[in-house]
Amino acid sequence: MKNYSYGLITGFIIILIFSFNSKSTSSETTINAEDVPLIVKDSRSHEFYVEQALLWKEVLDHDKSNENAWYNLFKANRFAKLTYNSEHSPGKSWVENTEWINEANHLMKGNDIISQIEKSIPKTFMAYYLKFYNRENIGNEDFSLLEKAYAINPDFYDIYDDFIIHFEVFNNKKKRKEFNKKWFKSNDFSQNLLNYYYNVLMTLKPNSVFFCYGDNDLLASFMLQDALGVREDITVVNIPLMVTEKNYRSTIFKKLNIKPLNKDFQNGWSDSNMKEVIEYMIANKPKELPLYFGLGLKNTLKKNFEEKLYLVGLALEYSETNIDNLAELKKNYNHKYLLDYINIQFSNDDYEISLNANYIHGISLLYDHYKMSGDMNKAKEMSDLALLIANNIESPYLVEFKKNVIHHFSK
Repeated sequence: MKNYSYGLITGFIIILIFSFNSKSTSSETTINAEDVPLIVKDSRSHEFYVEQALLWKEVLDHDKSNENAWYNLFKANRFAKLTYNSEHSPGKSWVENTEWINEANHLMKGNDIISQIEKSIPKTFMAYYLKFYNRENIGNEDFSLLEKAYAINPDFYDIYDDFIIHFEVFNNKKKRKEFNKKWFKSNDFSQNLLNYYYNVLMTLKPNSVFFCYGDNDLLASFMLQDALGVREDITVVNIPLMVTEKNYRSTIFKKLNIKPLNKDFQNGWSDSNMKEVIEYMIANKPKELPLYFGLGLKNTLKKNFEEKLYLVGLALEYSETNIDNLAELKKNYNHKYLLDYINIQFSNDDYEISLNANYIHGISLLYDHYKMSGDMNKAKEMSDLALLIANNIESPYLVEFKKNVIHHFSK
């Protein structure tokens, strides 16, 4: 069977795992400043972040001692930069982007915000934390800032991801697990993400490598492994960290029995750097080691080996030989995936569920197969699931996608 074709639906797009534009703001003008959620919890539109940057600046004009206002001002500007880059210059590392600051007079660079914070609220939790948050590397010299912040307020859950990534980079699995367990008990992590990435991990063969691209897929996978013991056999590899963090890269390569790549990459997480790391791992990995990629992998990163990727559910399996991916899809959708959370939700999860659109690619293949084989009961089951997912998509960026899905599965 042709690898990772998407059935009869044309014009489908893969929903990026590190998706920044999955929810729009209201068409009405926002009057009051509101808390800016972390993207790992609730991603908003670029316009939302630009607007909130102005509103929180106005709050601080009246009270420069407000730690929460500084935090929201910092997040609004940081995410405005990040989302501007994803829309206007996606081929460039967002860290390198300098154009975003010219969009509005009120936007501020991270260093400028930190300078004002150190004058207004020095030696506070937020002063230490945001100085750490604003860094460009994951070094031990910066980590002391995070530790100082944690000592002041150990129950501020937004900093837990920084601890977890630090401990992963420096290969401290015990501490990584400790913070994931504490974070899980807080009920502060998106259940939608955990449900989705549970099914991603269940897609993979034993002792596989799973390449991920952003924060959401990395952190959700780690929480499932550390807090719930789900698929601890899987090695989750973050592609940007493999470029920027030599210690992390060395640890991963040693674990996977891959010869070292002792290179200092320039220009950070550029597509060319990430592409080089991926292709190096493919070329030097043990032959029997299974490799998978998240569905959000950028087309530019997989261009040279696209024909060796097979859609097997919520991941793309790399293989030098042909794979019966229809059989893998049947096994995953019919026996491995837990899909109750799509049918009904028992929590008020703020994280936008448009990510679930990624299920539809595999569902489409199965739907077409069942129709052609005359199994109309299974075809209807797939159709009902696809329509349920499509009807719950709210993102304005997926309007055409939603329309195509509804048309195809309603025939």
